[in-house]
Amino acid sequence: MSRKAIFTPEEIKARRTARTLARRKWRRENEPGYQDGIRAGWRRWYANGNQQMVKDHVKRYRAENPHMAVYTNRKSNAKRMGKEFTIAFEDMAFPTHCPALGIELDYGKKRGRPEDNSPSFDRVDNDLGYIKGNVIVVSQLANRIKNSATPEQVIAVGEFYKKLRNSK
Repeated sequence: MSRKAIFTPEEIKARRTARTLARRKWRRENEPGYQDGIRAGWRRWYANGNQQMVKDHVKRYRAENPHMAVYTNRKSNAKRMGKEFTIAFEDMAFPTHCPALGIELDYGKKRGRPEDNSPSFDRVDNDLGYIKGNVIVVSQLANRIKNSATPEQVIAVGEFYKKLRNSK
């Protein structure tokens, strides 16, 4: 008499995966030093000649996911500066053109100083952190203009130069 399989191979794999994840979670929460051991293992692996592979992977990932690269870069900078960062990637809108100046945004990561058309996270109210409703993606140029002056000053300078150009 043949036995009928109770679970398909996919179901067995899913159960094993769930069991493994639950075991790892329990160890992280209950075994002191468990995470330190994992980190030490990754450090050894990196130190044993895998630096170039990691750099190549990061470069490839940034090229394939430019919006996520901009987001994670800003998130790590906010953490380093001690700013609140609760906005989720899904809550962000990544326009093709700067909403303030209309120039096309270049999401390709350049080395060195950002260019005028590089995307920049602008906090509408600088007293608040990077929270939902307070962040908009604009060009680096628009953000520099905004951060250097009040809205009234920006308008006054713009009107001055507009008059100056028209008088010539």
